[in-house]
Amino acid sequence: MVKLLVINIRIPCQQMDVYSYGILLCEMCIQKLPDPKERKQQVSAVSDKSLRGIIKRCIKRQPETRPTMEQIIDRLDSQ
Repeated sequence: MVKLLVINIRIPCQQMDVYSYGILLCEMCIQKLPDPKERKQQVSAVSDKSLRGIIKRCIKRQPETRPTMEQIIDRLDSQ
């Protein structure tokens, strides 16, 4: 029987949602499925500079440096 190791990850759910939003936004912009191996190239393929900037902020490695959804909405509303 295989034993599973459960790792206690302390990343707030909201920051994971922001990451997922960034990946989804990139997918919608380039109309291709996300590929972790091609992440940088896929983000670079986003033609809208403002959306590309939002995506880059959403998918930062450090969750605490990602924007909140409120900040993202404010940014989109200001365009």
